[in-house]
Amino acid sequence: MLKIQETSYRYQRERQLFEGLNLTVKPGEIVGLYGNSGMGKTTMAKIIAGYLNPDSGKITVDDQNHHKKSPNPVQLIWQHPEQAVNPRWKMKQVLAEGGVIQKELYEQFDIKESWMQRYPSELSGGELQRFCLARALMPTTKYIIADEITTMLDALTQAQIWRVMLSLKTQRQLGILAISHDKILLDRISDRVINFEDLIKSPS
Repeated sequence: MLKIQETSYRYQRERQLFEGLNLTVKPGEIVGLYGNSGMGKTTMAKIIAGYLNPDSGKITVDDQNHHKKSPNPVQLIWQHPEQAVNPRWKMKQVLAEGGVIQKELYEQFDIKESWMQRYPSELSGGELQRFCLARALMPTTKYIIADEITTMLDALTQAQIWRVMLSLKTQRQLGILAISHDKILLDRISDRVINFEDLIKSPS
């Protein structure tokens, strides 16, 4: 289980972004999280994935500090995939950064062999996001933090990506924290949905 316990973060040591935040995500569960901009959802996602350190509290996977593990069992998928890849690398090299990628993921995300020799700038946002997902879903990955991962994509691509993620949730008992402004989407894909404002006020 992924646990975020009594976690607090102060922005630039001045403004308290959130305090005493508690959240759990079980294996094979999708937790939807929504809320207004500027409340700290993306900051929380970075803390969970180990990109930022909290001022207090702890984040564990199966009661162990996952930040010290390599590869990290918690992977963060960003809203803008072009910011998550090296623009000078061809996509084959981008994928290799995540280790050995299961071939089934190429098929599930409909990644074309011809795309492997392209640079990120030569792919659409939807195509690039599929690569980022495949790279993150290495065999050791237990939890995905999906921060607005389909917000900028067309409805068809959005549906295709979430269809695969729902399938992987069941097949691999993958836990997913889905962060989005689109509550209709969250209601459709999640096992439970939480308002970030409520999350800050009381444990969940």
